[in-house]
Amino acid sequence: MKAIPGGQYRPLTEEGIRRIHESALTLLSEIGVEVHSRLAFETFRQKGADCDPAKKLVKLSRTMVEDAVARAPKRVVLCGREEKHDLYCEGKNVHMGTGGTVLNVIDLETGVKRPTTLKDVRDIARLCDALENVHFMVLPVYPNDLPPEDVDLNRFHSSILNCSKHLMGGIYTLQGTLDIIEMAERIAG
Repeated sequence: MKAIPGGQYRPLTEEGIRRIHESALTLLSEIGVEVHSRLAFETFRQKGADCDPAKKLVKLSRTMVEDAVARAPKRVVLCGREEKHDLYCEGKNVHMGTGGTVLNVIDLETGVKRPTTLKDVRDIARLCDALENVHFMVLPVYPNDLPPEDVDLNRFHSSILNCSKHLMGGIYTLQGTLDIIEMAERIAG
C-alpha cells in the first residue's frame, strides 16, 4: 500500500534526545526490569544479561542494548492478507489508520447520538477498506448491543469480514483472546 511521505517532528533537541537515551540505559543497567515470562527470562540470561531469578529481575548492559539497536532492521514489512496492503515501515513512510473504541456515534440517518453497535463495526470496516489513505484499522467502535462475553470475537470477526487491511484492537477477556487466536489460525490455514 502506498505510504504517505512524511517528515520528522522533532520537539526535542539533540541534547534532549541524548539525555533521554542515557537515562534509559542507566535505568536498564542499574535498576532493570521485572521479567515474569520464564522463556524471556531464560533468553536474557543466555544472551548475557545480569539476571536475578529470585526477584525475576533482568539488568541489561549499555553494550547489550546498543548492540540490539544496531542489529534492528532498517526496514520492516507488515505483510497484508493481500499484497496490495503490505506496509513498508522504512525511511519517511507514514501509514495512516483509525483510532479506536468509541462508545457512541452520531447516527447518519437521524443526526442523534446513540450507542455503537456491531452494525457500526461492520459499516466502519467497509468504509476503511474503501478509503485509499487509510492503511490500517484500529477497531474503532465498541458493539454495545452485544453481551460483554461476545464482544471480542464478534467485533474482530466482523472487521475481518469487511476490511482486508491490517487490523488492530484490544481484547477484553482471556476467552476472547483464545477465540481470536483460534479464528486467526483457521484463517491462516
